[in-house]
Amino acid sequence: MIPWPHGGRHKRFNVQATDLYASIFNQLTEKTTPAAADKVPLVDSEASNASKNALLSAVFGVLNAIGYAKDDDPHSIFILGPVEQNFGSSVNAVATKLTDSAPCKLRVLAMIASITQAKAGGSVDDQTKLAKEAAGTTAMTGVLTCDMSDTVYSNVIGNCVMAMGVSGADGVVAAGEDIYMYTGAAASRSAGKYQMMAICQKTA
Repeated sequence: MIPWPHGGRHKRFNVQATDLYASIFNQLTEKTTPAAADKVPLVDSEASNASKNALLSAVFGVLNAIGYAKDDDPHSIFILGPVEQNFGSSVNAVATKLTDSAPCKLRVLAMIASITQAKAGGSVDDQTKLAKEAAGTTAMTGVLTCDMSDTVYSNVIGNCVMAMGVSGADGVVAAGEDIYMYTGAAASRSAGKYQMMAICQKTA
C-alpha cells in the first residue's frame, strides 16, 4: 500500500509512486516483525538537496519515513502496536515487549489500551504501565488500573483507557531499545488481556 494515489506525485518527498514500487517495494523482503535497520535514500529539496536515509518501519505496513521527520515536530508522531498484554496468564508480574527495537529515538506521549479479556480471579486491581525494563523499574507512562468491580468502564471488553507518558529522560528510549508493557503481580489472578499501543514522537 502506498499512502497516495498510484502514479501520482508525493508532494513532500517529490517522488512518483510508481518509482517507489519499482525501486523499493519489489526489492524488499517482506518482514513479519519490525526491522529498524531497513532504510531508503531520499533527497531533501528543502535542505540543499542533501541526501538522507529514512527508516522503513514495518509497524505500519507502509512507507514510514521516520528518519526523515524533524525531531519533536507534530509530523513526527507515530504509533507502536497494538500488541497483546496477557496479564492474566500468571499471578506473577507479566512483562511483554511492545517493541524489541524502537525505530528511532522516541518519547512516549501516551499509552492506550482496551480490555479484550476481562480480569478474573483474586481481588487485586491490576496496575499496568510501559517501562524500559522487563522488571518494570523505569516507568515510561503513568499507571492504568483495572478496577475489577467496575464492569461498566474499567473491567469490560472493548473499553478504552489511556495513561500519559512521563516527562524527562524516563519517557525516552534510544533507537533499537526495548519497550515493555508491565503488569504487577496479583494473587489468584486467572484471566485478563489488553490490546495496547503507544503514541510516540521522534525526539532529539
